This record gives sequence, structure tokens and C-alpha cells, in this order.
Amino acid sequence: MKLTLLQISFLLFLNSFFVGCSLERRPNSRPAREVVTIFYQDYMNRIPRRPQNMKYSDELQKLFDEYESICKIKSEKDKCSWNFDRDIYLDTHAVDPKLDFKNSQFLVNENEPGIVDVEFKIYKTLHRVRFHMIRADGDWVVDDIFYSDKSTRQRLKEEVRYYYLYK
Repeated sequence: MKLTLLQISFLLFLNSFFVGCSLERRPNSRPAREVVTIFYQDYMNRIPRRPQNMKYSDELQKLFDEYESICKIKSEKDKCSWNFDRDIYLDTHAVDPKLDFKNSQFLVNENEPGIVDVEFKIYKTLHRVRFHMIRADGDWVVDDIFYSDKSTRQRLKEEVRYYYLYK
């Protein structure tokens, strides 16, 4: 079978087009619920627990940074109050040292794109956390976290305000 120069050129063009399309897909362009599930699998199975792969929106990261910086300046010898004795991803003060992803009975639900509800048990108590996620550079990132209907953004803003007003 002989191919003409035009046919070869066309095949090369098609090949480069499809290769280019596959390269443009982001490796993290999975559903938001999957991003959160992967985070919790890693987080609950890691000792000590440290958030390794959770990305935040620019606005939420800015609030975290502002809180950290004002807290360090204003709290002097005290520990910062918002999360120093609490796990913000598990919404608890006490964590069973034997907790892992499997025994937490983790459940995840995404009824709307970017609104991810998770449930899990710690010491037989059911915990619920809601993630509001947005797209940033093709990936899902956390824009807010809710526990008991209270927003992380709101908590951070209240803490920053407290340090500015009273410390």
C-alpha cells in the first residue's frame, strides 16, 4: 500500500491533533467527590495526620494566610484559638488513634457539582462535613468547608476580626 505525501501529512496532522488533545486534559479533572475521597483516604490513613493533597481556592488560602500571620503577631505566647486543638477535616477534638479510612465508615455524596458532603464515624459518633468546591485551572479546589452549618471562611474572618479588635 503506497501513501501519497498528502495522505502521510494528513495522518501526521491527525496524530498530532489527538496527542495534543490528550495532553490538554488535566490529570486531576475527576469529579469533586473523588478529589475529596482521595484526600480522606490519604488523611485518615496517615499518622501523624497532615493534609497532603488538598488544594484551596485563592480566596480561602488568603484567609488562612491572613489568620496565620495575624495570629502569630497578636497571640504572643498563646496558641491560636481557631484550630490549635481541633482537627478541621474530621471536625473533632479527639481522634481515635486506630481510626483509618476503612473503619470510619466514610460516605461521600455530590448532589450538585462542587457540593460534596462527607460522613464518617469517630468513636461511634457521626460527623458531617460539607465542601464547597470550585474549578481553578481545571482542577477542583476547596472554596469553603462547613461543619454544623458554620463556614470555615466565616470562622476565619471572625478570628481575624477578634485579633484586630481585642489583642
